[in-house]
Amino acid sequence: MSDLWQAKHAKLVVENLHVHVEETEWDTPKRKGVRWLTVYHNVAVVIAPRTADGHHLLICEERPAIRQTLWTLPAAQVDVAPADIRGLFQDECFCFMV
Repeated sequence: MSDLWQAKHAKLVVENLHVHVEETEWDTPKRKGVRWLTVYHNVAVVIAPRTADGHHLLICEERPAIRQTLWTLPAAQVDVAPADIRGLFQDECFCFMV
């Protein structure tokens, strides 16, 4: 069945340090000329804070626009190799996720 999916044309939309975006035209088993955007993320490291006793920090946010209260995990993305970032933060209050 995968033989019926054919990429006809691919065009680069965005390419920078953080993402690579392609628009591809596909012929599917049921439709012809379907446009699809694909986003490729470059390798990065996410840093999330932890408390001194090892628990993750959560923030309670009230969002009037969607009328909901959300619990979020604060984090940041750093666009360097994991081995490089570990040298920047020697503190045990950070959790590294690749």
